[in-house]
Amino acid sequence: MIATDTNHAPACATTLIVSLGLLSTPLQVGIMVASVVILVAVHAAVLSLFKQVVGDAHPVYRVERQE
Repeated sequence: MIATDTNHAPACATTLIVSLGLLSTPLQVGIMVASVVILVAVHAAVLSLFKQVVGDAHPVYRVERQE
């Protein structure tokens, strides 16, 4: 998404899952929350590792032209 300069509304997917009844028990909600927490932690770890190795927080996908 960074490479294509697009936006994503992550809350829409969760709303759709709940409205379709695919997320209906407390266990399923707990699994969803735990999954998000794990994904955020992995993302933070990867960014930290990338910053240590490269010295910058994010890779440069596109160079802006200066006119």
